[in-house]
Amino acid sequence: MREPDGRQATSTAAGRPPVVSTSGDDLDDLRYGAYVTVGRDQAAPIAAGAGAAAVLGLGTWGWVEFGRDDAVVGFVLAVVMMIAAGVLLMATRYRTPRLGIQLNPTHAMVGNWPRRTYQFPRTAITRVTLSEHPWDGETRGAVPDHDFRRAGRHFVEIAVRSGEVFCVAVDNHNNPVHDHIMRELGLEQRATVEATVHDSPTRPAPTSDEKLWEAAQRTHDELLLAYLPYETEPMTVMRYPALSDITHPATARFHESLGEANALRTDTMPTDPAFAAAYRDAVRRLAVDWATAERSAKREGTSYLDPSDRRKLDLAAKLLRHAEGTAEPTERAAYLRQMKAIMDELVDTGALYAPPRIVAAIDAAATRAIEAAERYRAENPGHRDARDVPGSSDGGAVE
Repeated sequence: MREPDGRQATSTAAGRPPVVSTSGDDLDDLRYGAYVTVGRDQAAPIAAGAGAAAVLGLGTWGWVEFGRDDAVVGFVLAVVMMIAAGVLLMATRYRTPRLGIQLNPTHAMVGNWPRRTYQFPRTAITRVTLSEHPWDGETRGAVPDHDFRRAGRHFVEIAVRSGEVFCVAVDNHNNPVHDHIMRELGLEQRATVEATVHDSPTRPAPTSDEKLWEAAQRTHDELLLAYLPYETEPMTVMRYPALSDITHPATARFHESLGEANALRTDTMPTDPAFAAAYRDAVRRLAVDWATAERSAKREGTSYLDPSDRRKLDLAAKLLRHAEGTAEPTERAAYLRQMKAIMDELVDTGALYAPPRIVAAIDAAATRAIEAAERYRAENPGHRDARDVPGSSDGGAVE
């Protein structure tokens, strides 16, 4: 069975929502994503890119010194340089593999981005279990195509109504995004039910200090989730850039309080009452500083920027809105290419600070859009895209 867009459905039993195998694109309307980087694959593209750049440099020198006067040498150098340029292009477009989970309001996606992922309705999930210990390398639990674990990492086991089971590596140490995804998938509720069934009826009730400490942890998680869009959503950063700029006093105080609260946080209730009290006080300060910083950033918007920088940032936001609103692959690529160029310029000149995850998100979105546009052009050779529109030398006009 194939989906309308050509993706392969891996389960076709009547009454069972299919698990759809995808090529590594993100979920539509993505709300949350938690990943573990496959670090061992990072060195190869870096080394290949560096080697290709060196070959290009030597080839250019060889062409200047020898190639212009010798046709054979020139031809050989041209071939070598073309191959090196291709390797360098592939290295720059390489996306580091990530194991993880994505959620939108209706669906979940698990797998290895950008290589192989699986998508299924959240209502199809029947069981979610978090491993007690990091994975030891044994292959039991999931078939190889559904196994996305990594040695030394905890993993979550997700079963769906089709009978398939997926095992996915997670980063569950002080990670509020992971915790939120687990709650969305129902892990916390299932764990509570199991605890009710299996725990001893004589288990003592939590003390007042334990209740206060747990409440502080919940508040801490809520604040981290509230701040998350300012580190991961480009449009939010474009509208309120001050919340990423620690030269603003309110933002600096928030980040100082955030660092203190994160440093004092522990996985279990501290045995030292003074240490627990220090954490609760740090979370209270963090809540106040967050409210102050967010209010200040929303009040200022982009007004504190130089007029020319403000116009550039407004244009970048408009380009992003156009990209999100078009279904035409080549137009989307043109808009995102222009938006990325503007954001790179603002960051490089120091006019704007963009968190690393924002830069990575913009780069990834532009790369995916360009690749989709290239596939579209290859499938539609007669198509006239935004770059061919008369009077549009920069990839399409924006009104």
